[in-house]
Amino acid sequence: MSSKLVKNFKNFVFRERLFFGGEKLVVGVSGGADSVVLVKLLLEIKKKFDLELLLVHINYHLRGEESDGDEKFVREFAEKNGLRLEVVDYDDRVLERIEEQNATKFSEAAPHPRFARAEEQLAPLYNRGLQKLEVVDYMEYAKKKPPKVFVPQTLTPFTQGVEASTNLEERLRDFRYGVFENIRRGNNFSSGSTAGKPVVESLEETLPKRFDWVVVGHHQDDQVETFLMNLFRGAGVDGLSGMKTKDKDRKLLRPLLEFNKKEIKDFLLNIGQEWREDKSNSDNSFLRNRIRNELIPEIEKSYSKKFKEKVGGVMGQLQEANDIVEGAVNIAMTEVVTSGSGSEELNIDVEKYRKLSEGIKPLVFRELVRRLKGNLKNISKNNYWEFEKIMRSDKGKRQVMKIGKLKFEKVGSKLVLK
Repeated sequence: MSSKLVKNFKNFVFRERLFFGGEKLVVGVSGGADSVVLVKLLLEIKKKFDLELLLVHINYHLRGEESDGDEKFVREFAEKNGLRLEVVDYDDRVLERIEEQNATKFSEAAPHPRFARAEEQLAPLYNRGLQKLEVVDYMEYAKKKPPKVFVPQTLTPFTQGVEASTNLEERLRDFRYGVFENIRRGNNFSSGSTAGKPVVESLEETLPKRFDWVVVGHHQDDQVETFLMNLFRGAGVDGLSGMKTKDKDRKLLRPLLEFNKKEIKDFLLNIGQEWREDKSNSDNSFLRNRIRNELIPEIEKSYSKKFKEKVGGVMGQLQEANDIVEGAVNIAMTEVVTSGSGSEELNIDVEKYRKLSEGIKPLVFRELVRRLKGNLKNISKNNYWEFEKIMRSDKGKRQVMKIGKLKFEKVGSKLVLK
C-alpha cells in the first residue's frame, strides 16, 4: 500500500522513535475512521518492527443496535486482517450503581453477587503475585457468545484513588483506559482469544501476557479540540500542551496526532475501506461536539484556514516547555519529599520547601496532590495559598489543612500528607 499518508506515518514513527522492534501493542479499536486507519497503518510497519498487535473493542451498549453493529464490524475487520481481538462489554447497571453510591469509590461499594464467579477464578492468580493492584469489583462478560473475559471494575492507574465521576463521558473514558491498561499489564485477561473464537474459560489455563504499549487513534482534530476545551477551563501549560505522542508514564502511544480527520477519511476512501460513524458525534449538547462542529469550522472559514495546523505547532512548543518544567518539578520533589509510601503518605521537609523558587512552589504543590489524589480535579489556587500559608507559618503547634479526603498536617519543620 503506497500513499502520502503511509509515507508520512512511517516518517513520523521514525522521527518520534515510537518503535525499536518487537513491541507488543494493545490497540483500541472503536470501528471509527481514526481507529481503523490506525490499524491499517500499524500493519504497514508490523513486519519491519516485528510488532505484535492485540485489538481491543469496548461495547458500551449505549446506542442499542448501533453499538452491536460497531462490535460486529470490528470482529469482521479483525478477522479479515488476521488479528487477535478482545471484546469487552460495559454493563449499564454499573452506571446506576455509581449514581446510587453518590460518587463514592468503588472500593467502598458492596460486592455484587454476579461478580462472585470471576472473583473465585481470579483469586489463584492474585495469590501468585500476578495482581499488584487494588481490585475490588469484577464484571463477568459472558452474556453473549463467544464467551468474554473478566474485567475489573476498579481500574488502575487511571482510576485508582479517584472518586467516581458523575459525568458519563468521564466514567466511560476512565473505564476504557482502565481496561486497556489492565490488558497491557496482563491483568485478568486471557491471551488466547482471536477474532470470532472463544477465549479459554479458566484464566489459569493460559497465563496473561504483558504488553508494552496501549495505542489509540487520537488525531490532530482531537488535539485542537482538547486545547480549546482546556483553554476555556483556564488550564495551565500542562493542560494546554495537550496529549503526548508518547506518554511514557501511562505507556500510551498516539501515532496519529500529526494527521487530521480529512486526511484519515480520504485515505480510507482511496483504499475502499469502510468504517463506522458514531451519530452521537453530531449531538451538539456536548461541549466537544460544539467545538468540533461549530466553533472550529467558523474559525477556519473566517479567520485562519490553517488554524488546526497552527494550534498543533503551538501545542508542540508548549509540550517542550512543559517537559522542562516537569523535570524541574521532579528535581524539587526529590529535595523536599523526605519519606513516605508515595501512594498513601508523603513527608515534606518544610525548610527545604521554603528555599524553593516562588515559581516552582505551586507546581510542587500540584504534584504532591496528584501523587496522592490521582488527579487535580477541584484543586484551585485558593487551595495552594492555604497550603502556602501553613508552610510559611513559624508556629510550633500542630496545623491541619484538608482538601477533600487529603489531609495536610504540619508540626514544626515537618509536614505530612495522607
